[in-house]
Amino acid sequence: MECLQRRYPGIQLPAVVIEQPPKVELGDYAIPIFPFAKPLRSAPLKIAEALRAEIGPVEGIAELQVAPPGYLNVKIDRAWLAAALAADQKPTTAIAKGKILVEHTSINPNKAAHIGHSA
Repeated sequence: MECLQRRYPGIQLPAVVIEQPPKVELGDYAIPIFPFAKPLRSAPLKIAEALRAEIGPVEGIAELQVAPPGYLNVKIDRAWLAAALAADQKPTTAIAKGKILVEHTSINPNKAAHIGHSA
């Protein structure tokens, strides 16, 4: 994350991982902060709090929550997202050109899996 790199220049940081929380009440996305604890020599909750404060409000994000033992949970503003999709609104930030790989699996367990397999 850029804000961590600005705050801690010269420290090699791990890649940011975005997960889906096990319960929908926790948010739409979860960012585990544990990998940053050792290189930054700080507790994951403390890092998550600093990130939330640094990031501040973001259009399309309803809430950023710090959750024990060390997650930054993201809740999407569904009304904003629906309105943006209905209006065919484009992102305000530039998206890098090139290929984007999206992996999805919804395999029928009764058949052999292969690249052309459909659900």
